[in-house]
Amino acid sequence: MDPLIINVALTGCVAQKGDNSALPITPEEVAADARRCADEGAQVFHLHARDNYGNPAWGQGIYRTYIQAVRETVPGTVVCASLSGRHFAHFEQRSAALQAKPDLASLTLGSVDFQDGKTSLNGRGLVAGLLKLMAYWDVKPEFEIFDLGHCFRLQELAMDGNLSKPIYVNVILGVSLPWDPALARSVTASYLPGEVLVGVTAIGRDAAMANRWAIRRGGHVRVGLEDSLWMAKGDRATNPRLVERVVGFARSVGREPATVEQARGMLGL
Repeated sequence: MDPLIINVALTGCVAQKGDNSALPITPEEVAADARRCADEGAQVFHLHARDNYGNPAWGQGIYRTYIQAVRETVPGTVVCASLSGRHFAHFEQRSAALQAKPDLASLTLGSVDFQDGKTSLNGRGLVAGLLKLMAYWDVKPEFEIFDLGHCFRLQELAMDGNLSKPIYVNVILGVSLPWDPALARSVTASYLPGEVLVGVTAIGRDAAMANRWAIRRGGHVRVGLEDSLWMAKGDRATNPRLVERVVGFARSVGREPATVEQARGMLGL
């Protein structure tokens, strides 16, 4: 099986220090956590920017600060900027991170209703506009798949011939679709286009099971405090411990984490 790509969603845009004191918020904290995760075997870092109060933030300048901090601390690593619509709806807000020139940018292919009552709006026009800007700035999409409709939208985009290969996808279960092995198998084996690198995660307590399921089948993983604040009941997680856990499991079934150079090659960067 291929070496394992480990994408770490370090911070997200919801949790705060009060939820888990290990959550990195500032650019310096995020960069230091990325270094520790890289030492455990991670190669890709999914970034959300925060303001001085720890709230979600947008803008070319603030994303450049985060991206530069991570690149200086972990040279050569793969940096992914979030284009989340959970807190910011307007195209200008959503697209600003692209001007900071990350390697990847996460893009959800349809609207998502979250349990906290917020909705990330991702209409066809907005998605098409963001993809055009990604092509202009030479930023590769990391497609986030939350439900089956997103799979069919990705098939349409792939058929248009405008997506660079391989297509990189993270399937995120536990929001629109529940974590279920049979469902995960259907999504990853039946509903995605060809030439796809697939990572899998689930939100909360099911994340480890989803990660292990993907590793056994030759897929890749997303981990991090954005998705899982706990290792187990009563045991608060850290990003490096979450990486350490998936690396330990991967090695137990004969897979090694990719080097940064391998990950960049596999992603087509």
